[in-house]
Amino acid sequence: MPSAMLGAYAGPHLMDLPVYKLQQLIGTGVVTPTEVIEASLHRIAERDSDVHSFLYIGSDQARAEARAQTDAIRRGETVGPLAGIPLAVKDLEDVAGMPTTRGLVPMRETGKIATTDSIQVGRLRRAGAIVVGKTNTPADGHIAITKNLLGPPSCNPWALDRSPGGSSGGAAAAVAARMVPWATASDGGGSIRIPATLTGTFGHKPTRGLIPIQTAEGGVQSWLRTTVMGPITRCTRDAAIYLDFTAGYHADDPDSVVITHGAPTGFEASLIRSPSSPIRRLKVGFIEALVPSHLAQPDIARCVTACTARLRRVAVHAFGADAVIDLASPNMPVFGSEWVTAVGAFRLARFERDGLTNPAVSSRIDRSITSDWPTIKRDFSVDSMGEVFAKIAATNRELAALFAKCDVVVAPSLGLEAYGARGPAAYLALGKTAWDPSQNPFEGMMPLNYSGHPAAVVRAGMTDSGLPCAVQLIAERGRDADALLLASLYEDAHGCFDKWPSWPFRAVAVTESKL
Repeated sequence: MPSAMLGAYAGPHLMDLPVYKLQQLIGTGVVTPTEVIEASLHRIAERDSDVHSFLYIGSDQARAEARAQTDAIRRGETVGPLAGIPLAVKDLEDVAGMPTTRGLVPMRETGKIATTDSIQVGRLRRAGAIVVGKTNTPADGHIAITKNLLGPPSCNPWALDRSPGGSSGGAAAAVAARMVPWATASDGGGSIRIPATLTGTFGHKPTRGLIPIQTAEGGVQSWLRTTVMGPITRCTRDAAIYLDFTAGYHADDPDSVVITHGAPTGFEASLIRSPSSPIRRLKVGFIEALVPSHLAQPDIARCVTACTARLRRVAVHAFGADAVIDLASPNMPVFGSEWVTAVGAFRLARFERDGLTNPAVSSRIDRSITSDWPTIKRDFSVDSMGEVFAKIAATNRELAALFAKCDVVVAPSLGLEAYGARGPAAYLALGKTAWDPSQNPFEGMMPLNYSGHPAAVVRAGMTDSGLPCAVQLIAERGRDADALLLASLYEDAHGCFDKWPSWPFRAVAVTESKL
């Protein structure tokens, strides 16, 4: 790898570029890892005081790693394929040398510094990625709005009075604000797809087990095996690169899957088309919704209708005239209080393990978590768990019927645009405290967490308030590459990720929140 010529690069700001283009610039010696990391840290210093994406910024550690990589390149040594690529990590997982707070005041007060990386972070770092900081999350990733008692709420770069959603809201805001090209995220009930929808970023919720989770940290148990790790990026190809370096079996996660086609695992390669590599044919099904909802804003409904029409044309052009099919929406079971109680019981057990339920400590934990503890202790039972698993099985049967007829299902994402940055979260703003599928805008996300199916979120358009909205591209379990292929074809045809919020970010949306 040739040495970079410092100061010779004269293209777009490095943080406006996707990962794959940064790889090309670093790999050809046009820029150094140090220059790329400095570009990211400069953007963070410039913009994060408005967006509040980060809970911790690891400037010294990132600069030291970048210098080491730059020096190695100048000595003619081989560096990893992700050398110099800035990475933001959601503060629910560990980065060696950085604190992990989980969005909780008592965790910050311990002053504990992680000594190891989470599985996916370790895999990315061993490939050369450099962590620049830990992104904001609601307390323990509990709600769909990124606010906690540690500091200001994360704000949406499209309008600073609005939320980027949650629980990966800090990650999505950092990517949309172009402070980093990608970020780690997790999804236990929509926590990748909700922020990706509300910030216009690309989010991919992988198949359960594709990216391992350390069970010792409580990540799997706390969300009844519904949580998955995945990326938030600004394009489909970067998400494929992310999967190439993070997917595959790990002994710490009994749900993790063995990748049989080599390493890297070929997700990026599956998107690159050439005459010698014909495109694989897919059948694309279209449904009105995973779960019926009466909450869709009229402007979002219009955007989704227009987007699905474009996706139909893309599918026909790529796969043939018989490639699209209209399907009836599935008859999903309704998950109610038994689900909330079961999830809460696993979290409560973990909090007890970590010494967080002592009244002197729990008084400094967000009420969104602690207020449920008496009800959880009263209602949790073996029978309630059995009811949850019976409904999960019913969800799987409904989705199996869909995928017997097609390879990818196109469905709406959220029917509401970004809500207020300080809350309340969308369903609470509607006066609902129960998971009512007709009144909860997140119900269209959650069945895929129960079932373990992968789903990519692509931007459908912009609301009348100038805020993003999206659709989900859902694939059969283990067929993440199918969702990524359709997303990539759509992105190439329509440039759905070409536009990003201009700096300085606007303070308020064009119109009042429609909640």
